[in-house]
Amino acid sequence: MYLSKNLKFLREQNKRQSQEALANDLGVTRSAISSYEDGRAEPKLVVMNKIAQYFNISLDQLLNVDLSAMGEGNIENPKEIKKYSSSQNLRILTITVDKENNENIELVPAKAAA
Repeated sequence: MYLSKNLKFLREQNKRQSQEALANDLGVTRSAISSYEDGRAEPKLVVMNKIAQYFNISLDQLLNVDLSAMGEGNIENPKEIKKYSSSQNLRILTITVDKENNENIELVPAKAAA
């Protein structure tokens, strides 16, 4: 996950915004922002969603894409955001259950390989 790296990158790209200013805008403490950036703590989903909306990116981008490697101009690219909000990166894994709604362990008749 790139949450801590992306948060620091986005904050610094936003006119060199301070942790205090970002914390005030998001309704959290400055020490919470510091903890998120240092990787000592992870925000709750509600706060992560606020961060993504604040910086106008998708939650998937915030967590799974190294935004510093993309460069400043490509972050807010609507085509890139659409890619993450569509089902292009979606993987569906099936789970079967019995009558009591207990998950079954599927037997795959193939030799495992790394």
